[in-house]
Amino acid sequence: MENTYVSVMAFLSDEELERYLQHPEKYVPEAIEAAVAELKKRGRQFSAEEEARVRQIIQQRKEALKHYLMQEPAPVAKPDFPVSRSSGEMPALYPESALYIISLLFNPFFASILLALNCQRTGKREGVLVALSFGFVYMILTLLIISLLKLNIYITLIFNVVGALLLHQWLWKKYLGQYEAYQPKPIWGPLLIFLLISVPLLLIAYLHGGWKMPS
Repeated sequence: MENTYVSVMAFLSDEELERYLQHPEKYVPEAIEAAVAELKKRGRQFSAEEEARVRQIIQQRKEALKHYLMQEPAPVAKPDFPVSRSSGEMPALYPESALYIISLLFNPFFASILLALNCQRTGKREGVLVALSFGFVYMILTLLIISLLKLNIYITLIFNVVGALLLHQWLWKKYLGQYEAYQPKPIWGPLLIFLLISVPLLLIAYLHGGWKMPS
């Protein structure tokens, strides 16, 4: 059976991947296997002792998950995020690295949408409004500065990086910082949607002379 977590791990940073080994009790075994495979692909060397520990961790998680699924669920208080038995009762969130990827490829406003969706999923209603408001205001200010100063596309990358840093270091840590472990959601769907939205807008901006293309 194909490991569905493999494609997701490619978007995570090394630090995020290491969490699967530091806190294995918070993850399903398939996610741990995919994280280890991605670390190896990036050149992470595992000693014989580490390899043995990884195998032991995965086996223990498989046994724990099997035991958990065989038990009758006890009535518990409803958490502030949707859970499932297969996810190990952890929120499924778009990863932190997605904020940087989306901001660099498109605009921090699109990244703020992902952050807002994460906040909605974890019941942080204030975070939804703050994330979307910040993303929209930041986009308008950026477009005004670019238009007035007639900056080229290379300069806009600086604005995008700053926006991504603010989204991550300020808003993510404020509203989602408590979730050190979560199930990472694939970002292929949002990537495609944002691409379909942004390409026509870029063409319109270019045709109307809103941006100076690099020479």
